[in-house]
Amino acid sequence: MKARLVPTGATVLAMVVASPRAVFSQAPLNPASWTLQVPAKPVAVAGALTATLSARIERGWHMYSITQPPGGPITTRVSVPDGQPFALSGEVKGPKPVKKRDDVFAMDVEYYDEGADFSVPVKVAPGTSPGKQKLTVQVRYQMCNDRLCLPPKTVKAEAEVEVSPAAR
Repeated sequence: MKARLVPTGATVLAMVVASPRAVFSQAPLNPASWTLQVPAKPVAVAGALTATLSARIERGWHMYSITQPPGGPITTRVSVPDGQPFALSGEVKGPKPVKKRDDVFAMDVEYYDEGADFSVPVKVAPGTSPGKQKLTVQVRYQMCNDRLCLPPKTVKAEAEVEVSPAAR
């Protein structure tokens, strides 16, 4: 008769403590990457610019549109958070989404696959110091594929804006 080794609870615990990478090394799914681009020319204090927020989406995934009607998946929301010398100065515009009936949500849904570029109108606050200033744009979105939907996620994208003195 051959003896079988059965790990005890203590043995399993020791293996987990000794090798946490084996247990926790799987990175969370992140099928979207974000970048923010601003015009290269300086913008005056109290002036305006249009930033481009770009999402690159992994194959097989999609993100719901900025015009997704309520009552279904999470609508993508783009904002310029308070606490910086910039503010949103109009409506964020995005590409035309794919529209399709989704039986899970029992409604037509709007989404982007592969990627999407958003135009983000921004104004510079009066009294902003000339020089390089960091613009932060925040986006809340939800990603799904044909098998699952990830929880909504909020990320920030940043770019440096050259602010010039106000025109006289």
